[in-house]
Amino acid sequence: MTDSRPQTQQTPELAPPRWKRLLLLLARVGYGLVATIVITSALVVALAQTQMARDFLTARLVGLVNSNIAGSFQCGAISIDVFHGVVISRPLLSVRGRP
Repeated sequence: MTDSRPQTQQTPELAPPRWKRLLLLLARVGYGLVATIVITSALVVALAQTQMARDFLTARLVGLVNSNIAGSFQCGAISIDVFHGVVISRPLLSVRGRP
């Protein structure tokens, strides 16, 4: 019995060398990591500008400072500025009841 299907010549496709595949994989992973870091940083900066984040930061910082000093620390507000870092407004440090 003969095969009635048409015979086509198929040229075998060669896979790229292993080093090229590894280099492409590393480039893709690198792009993914950079994109993730950029997006996460943008979200953190955007979140830090909200009133909820400022109140949370103020409470955490005042509690942290008061637990580590022999006195009391109070402040009006704390904000995060992109160009100036953490800005503390109206800080007051008291030792034994005296500022």
